[in-house]
Amino acid sequence: MGLRLSRWMAAAVAGQKEDGDEDADLDAPFDVSGGSSSSSAEDPRIAAALATLRRAAATVPGLLAWGRHAEAHQALLPCLQSLEEVGDLLKVEMTVLRILIFPTLFAVHQLGPSQQLQLQLAFDASGLASVVASKATAKPELLGEFRGLLSEVLRFVAAVWFFTPALANQRLDNNRFVLRLCATLAEHDGFEKELLSALAFCCVSTASAQIWVARHFSSDVLLAFSYGEAREVGTTQVLAPMLLHQCHVPSTMTMLQRVLLFINAWEQKFDDDAAMADIWLRAAVGLQHAHAGVALTPAACLISFFLGRASRARKLESDKLESLQGVLAWLRTGLQFRTRSSEDIILRGFVASTAGALLASGQPSRALVDVAEAAMTFVCEVILPPSLMGRTAGEVQQHYYSPEGRFLTGAAETLARCVSELSPSEQSSLVLGPLESLCRRWSEGWDIHAASLVGQTGGILYRYGTSALLFMASVLRQVVDWEEELGTDALLHFLRALSFVDAFREVMDHEHAAICTRLAQVGAGRPGFADGLFWSLWEAHHRLPAAGSGAPPPEAALRTLHFLLGAVAVEELIVCDAFFPAVWPVVVACVRRSCEGGAWKSDAVPLAVRAHSLANVAFKIAGTAGRSALVKDYMSASAESFRAAPDEQVARVLVAAAGAISSDVAKRREQKENTTADDALVSWAMGCLSGAVLQCLEASPPEVGAAEGLFQAFAAVARFHEPASLPGVLYGACQLRAMLQRHEPLRGLWLSALIGGFAETARPELLRLLLDDFPDAAAAFDDATSAASADPALSRRGALGWLGLLRSAL
Repeated sequence: MGLRLSRWMAAAVAGQKEDGDEDADLDAPFDVSGGSSSSSAEDPRIAAALATLRRAAATVPGLLAWGRHAEAHQALLPCLQSLEEVGDLLKVEMTVLRILIFPTLFAVHQLGPSQQLQLQLAFDASGLASVVASKATAKPELLGEFRGLLSEVLRFVAAVWFFTPALANQRLDNNRFVLRLCATLAEHDGFEKELLSALAFCCVSTASAQIWVARHFSSDVLLAFSYGEAREVGTTQVLAPMLLHQCHVPSTMTMLQRVLLFINAWEQKFDDDAAMADIWLRAAVGLQHAHAGVALTPAACLISFFLGRASRARKLESDKLESLQGVLAWLRTGLQFRTRSSEDIILRGFVASTAGALLASGQPSRALVDVAEAAMTFVCEVILPPSLMGRTAGEVQQHYYSPEGRFLTGAAETLARCVSELSPSEQSSLVLGPLESLCRRWSEGWDIHAASLVGQTGGILYRYGTSALLFMASVLRQVVDWEEELGTDALLHFLRALSFVDAFREVMDHEHAAICTRLAQVGAGRPGFADGLFWSLWEAHHRLPAAGSGAPPPEAALRTLHFLLGAVAVEELIVCDAFFPAVWPVVVACVRRSCEGGAWKSDAVPLAVRAHSLANVAFKIAGTAGRSALVKDYMSASAESFRAAPDEQVARVLVAAAGAISSDVAKRREQKENTTADDALVSWAMGCLSGAVLQCLEASPPEVGAAEGLFQAFAAVARFHEPASLPGVLYGACQLRAMLQRHEPLRGLWLSALIGGFAETARPELLRLLLDDFPDAAAAFDDATSAASADPALSRRGALGWLGLLRSAL
């Protein structure tokens, strides 16, 4: 044996076949003392690793040649670590790698199957080959350099494993390097894919492999199904029954996660192959008959996964379904037994998420309830547990990439189908109610942990948690005909869930806004919906710190409140009797908060803008009749808060809301429906705003920004005042002349307002009064002329004609 090994080894070193030049000096010691590069000399760690490899190359062949296998194994042990430490594979001479790998593999083949040393040397050689493959395929230039060596290694490893049963018939842990070698080479062209698949099959096809309990489990085992005969389902017929049988035992979390990892890798690697799914399901039939009456096991995950695939591919004909009745009955029964263990939640949830539609089809409503409950619990406690926000960055990252966390799509689609078929009370209790609770817990948890959710942890949570919640809502709104299929409580739960989810939406798209509006419109016509939504608005506002407390605002609560202020801004809700009593205190409170500084400064403005916008819509739809007290509360809060914190965005919506108040009174005046109280309300609003403007101008220094914004709101109210008495009110109680005297830019604003929409009966007199008081305001008129020329709306109203008349008078 020693002479044969020496001859083959010499041929391997020379890069030739075994029948090479036999006249060479086969007993001469190998020269593996190649000089170290300057870079390795500079790094003692790399130099030591290279020295270890060369020393092994100098001694291992001789030890193997003379049968001293134990010593050869001891010499090879440090080589794997040394090869990892070298880093750049080009620093290791090709000769060294050949001497370490090929003679060892040859010795493995020659040793008797009962010898433990055979397995140890096989582990050493396959480990070195795997590391070389991993490093060589990392860069294209390295792959070109080492492709020949890797091809030889693959063929030699395959020959040794195929003809040495003891190597294949061992635990998967001992063959993990062989699987890794195959998986690495399978990702690159130029290697025999059928050979790779056959070699992987050799390692996993025996009962001794024990794939599911292997310490070093890897989805590389899927390579056995990938090419050659396996791809034509040949080897699947062998592996499927074996793998199902081995995981058809009481569940442990480790085994369950490995089964899910296997499924996830299969889903990514293989298309919906009906033939392969059929083989797995036929194996499941035999498995179920052999183990009737047992609880759900990890095998149920594999079975339900392939059931779902076959169902989606429409490959479950009636005869196949008939043969699967025992399997389906087992799965349905398993869904009924609920425990609080993590393994049980994952098992039931995965079965429901992947095969729920098939399990519930044609069954009593109990089966549908079991599917919905299992899938929703799976989502809430496994895929999207709010407890993630209290974990470390490493734990969040681990969950983010966990196999069970990757099946949200199936769970969401199953739940959407269940909602369509459940009764209204079951929709709320099983799906939409828990979904609202989940979204609420994420929203509140984000506020609680906001300070610690920074950097990597916060980024992962935001990407994973929020995108998943938004996806859940998206699937439900797309699959479910919520106008027809959702009950009132379920509809309210869904809208509330969207309000909490909206806390994480970075951009409010028009489609999302339209759907939320439609939800509110549909629900408004149902008893109890409006009261429930108004209560949600109050509750969201109640989550904010008390005004003036100085406490920082919780971001998620702010966004939820912002969302709900928009959701109630639909006509069907505004005309409800409960709207103003329930909603108006929140509107006024949000307006007042716009003047809070400190931590509120950047968040108060969007909230105030949304509140003013809601007030504007409410005044236009419901009007102001009989609501003088509410209008006064709103206008007083607006004037006070705007003076304290002027803002351009707030100014625009305040002007619109102020105009809506006066416009509503004007409409009733035209219809002879107005009252003395209505006209008094408009005069009061003008006095409130003009007084605030004067206070701003009399301040030291003058608050000109606030004054100009409030003056525009004042002009918007005055625009619709009763024309006959308007000049007296303006130049009397409102002190218009004093305002225009104190701040010249107000004259241009007043002129723009006059020409932009005041009644024809009032406009000439007001313009005359303005000219009498300020005949030197030509510059303001010129600016107004330019503005009117650029504004088609003003041109249509005859604004240019008025300006021309004024210029002639000047």
